[in-house]
Amino acid sequence: MEYAHWLVVLLILAIGLYLILRWKILLPSTRRVLMGVAMILSVLYVIPVTAVNVERMTNVNFCLQCHSMEPYGRGLKLDDNEILSAVHYQNNYVPHQKACYTCHTDYTMFGPIKAKIGGLKHLWVHYTGQTPKKLKLYKPYDSKNCLVCHQGVKMQKVDQHKAEGRLAKVMTGEIGCNTKGCHDIAHAYDFEDASYVKDEYLPGGK
Repeated sequence: MEYAHWLVVLLILAIGLYLILRWKILLPSTRRVLMGVAMILSVLYVIPVTAVNVERMTNVNFCLQCHSMEPYGRGLKLDDNEILSAVHYQNNYVPHQKACYTCHTDYTMFGPIKAKIGGLKHLWVHYTGQTPKKLKLYKPYDSKNCLVCHQGVKMQKVDQHKAEGRLAKVMTGEIGCNTKGCHDIAHAYDFEDASYVKDEYLPGGK
């Protein structure tokens, strides 16, 4: 399949180069036919390739290709019940191949598109040398992502959730699941000496 992609690309480039070099001597009808063929091939190439790559970008391995994200990937495999990412990954609460994407994509109609645009921003920051030592979210984490899976009877029975009307406040977005004192440890990064540090979300995240 990869060879077919390159063959189509080379064919489109060949048609384009031929048009440029022979433009003056080609009949108008021939120009239109060649341009039409090139446009059709481009559309037939772009649509499936885009679909394949958009799907590929939901994969954990794609996220971890960035050097800054490597520690987060190792942290998924830590055995610690306080770390949200590790708990979800170790207990198969999220698909292993889409762990990052599952929790960090807003569950709305245009959530995936917004995630891809955010990813382009990450690339810009990374390749312009602006990557901070400690990574932070651009905005507080949206607990609606949590409620897609966790909104149910089991969650409602937890005493800590019922205390001080916390559950109702989470439902309305007044506080987040990652509020200080709740599920506030999102990630951890492990190092070569097998020790790790926990990264806490900012209190009051929604």
